[in-house]
Amino acid sequence: MVLRSLAPSLLVLGCAKQPDAAEPRTEVAPAGEAAAKTETEAAATPETKAKTTPEPSPVPSEPPAHPRLEIPARPDLAVVVLEAGIVALGPDGKSVGMLLPGEASWCRVDPRGGVLWARRSGDLSMLDLEGGGPPVTVLEDPPETIVIAYADEELGRPAPHEFQDGVAVHMVDPPRLEAIQGCDGDMVYYCLDDDVEDFEAALAEQLGARAEALAEQPVPLEALAPIVARSEGRRAALADPGRAPAPSSVTVPADACEEAPEDCGSAEVLPGTRYWRVLVGNSRGDFYHEDFQLFDPASKEFFDPTRPTERSAAPRSGEVFEPRWISPSGELALGYDSLVSFEHGVIASGLMGVCGFWGGGFEP
Repeated sequence: MVLRSLAPSLLVLGCAKQPDAAEPRTEVAPAGEAAAKTETEAAATPETKAKTTPEPSPVPSEPPAHPRLEIPARPDLAVVVLEAGIVALGPDGKSVGMLLPGEASWCRVDPRGGVLWARRSGDLSMLDLEGGGPPVTVLEDPPETIVIAYADEELGRPAPHEFQDGVAVHMVDPPRLEAIQGCDGDMVYYCLDDDVEDFEAALAEQLGARAEALAEQPVPLEALAPIVARSEGRRAALADPGRAPAPSSVTVPADACEEAPEDCGSAEVLPGTRYWRVLVGNSRGDFYHEDFQLFDPASKEFFDPTRPTERSAAPRSGEVFEPRWISPSGELALGYDSLVSFEHGVIASGLMGVCGFWGGGFEP
């Protein structure tokens, strides 16, 4: 399901919670479980030899260097949140390594900078996936919406009617932080009190206050500047390889489109894949809603990749899988809580969050 204002805007897939597959191929165990068990058993083993007073260890003159991540950088690695922390999953759904231990409420892979951004313990952190080193705190207590803004490319900026306030981390020379604001269309009623008369003045006052507070936050220039330099000449977004034929209208029941019947059946390529996504319904509540389903133009059938063998000429009923990221190969997709293969179904389910694919990929 998609939310948008009455003004034309980029359509994105909605945020309905996805159903778990009946029989997932692989259950993901939290990374480090086996190691934790081994340590517990070792701790429970009684000492068999009396200890002598140990010699004190020499105090190092410098702290030990953080080791480089020992994870093979494969483009189709899925970076996801489990209870133990942020891990990388292979195409078989098995963990290939822990990236950041502990709770994470938001994360995003940034293939242009070669880093992972994450909100951990309330703060925005950055982990250098290519150069190694410990995570760096970029901003304390950031707002809900976080945008990574390069000079000619932005990652994660929603349409103005889809968020209230946020922060943009400008990866330029020198790096800087900027308070940003959405509150467009119907969203303005969620940003301001009902008794406000001058919306524009009130929004400007809000933004000014947030900008002043943000200006007091230090920016870790020494950590961000090398990432900015590394990003020169790179792009996070991949060009669509043209795996799908050019889209055309698909016949669907027009009565499902209450607000704009003429839009029903319109199709667009699901980027990076052989498939289309087709508009199968629209309506209006507090916001304008649009429903999309995946369509295979080769077989002319609708399908849900969590149940790839169940296909039909008509749109499916009930909730369906909504991809958030498509892998660079176009074979895998991350939903809100699952990793799926378009051909084979669910690979991993019950994820606590998704950050994207190591090699970037495509955003519907």
